[in-house]
Amino acid sequence: MMQIYKVQLIKKEVISEDILFLEFTRPEKFEFKAGQYILIKLMEENTVKWRAYSIFSAPKEKTKIDLCIKIVPDGLASTNIANAEINSEFEIKGPAGELVLAKDDKKEHYFLAAGSGIAPFYSMIKEHAEDKISLFFSAKTQKQLIKNDELNELQNKNKNFKYYPTLTQENWGGLRGRIIEHLSENITDKIFYLCGLKEFVLETEVYLLSKGVTKENIKKERYS
Repeated sequence: MMQIYKVQLIKKEVISEDILFLEFTRPEKFEFKAGQYILIKLMEENTVKWRAYSIFSAPKEKTKIDLCIKIVPDGLASTNIANAEINSEFEIKGPAGELVLAKDDKKEHYFLAAGSGIAPFYSMIKEHAEDKISLFFSAKTQKQLIKNDELNELQNKNKNFKYYPTLTQENWGGLRGRIIEHLSENITDKIFYLCGLKEFVLETEVYLLSKGVTKENIKKERYS
């Protein structure tokens, strides 16, 4: 059984059209691996609902737990978290999830994210900065490229990290279209990590399998 902790909301910021950044206090004994998620206790008509959110911050950031969540109009998170006042108290439990960096120094790690699916990968990139990681990040518009400036800066500073943002609904000077359109032909020697909405994860997995990537080299987490 996962342990329950109490946390306080200490920062709240809208960082794109429908993405909300949240910073909570981190309990002293709360430990997690980069890529894992927590469950937050929310209320809906006097009924307890636990909702899972990937942790955006890195384990080495000992004083906080950051989340990056998609706001759905009239959704449970919108009414409970988005409208919460600073210093509001929440209960969380966890951590949970197996979307963590594989222990394989011979293979390059390919992170494929859509929308708020960037959250676990941002944590992993910050925690494992020296590993060979390529991040492919799909968003509709430039405003929805979460932490785009920071990721570009990290790529400039770290030769092991490659960043490939692509847009699906806006013209710009960078890549356009779906992530799978920008993968090389020779991908069977990579470990793939997928995160995003159900349709994105399923479609991408089918494509990778069709190109010869084994199930053992695909790690995934999908949002409903």
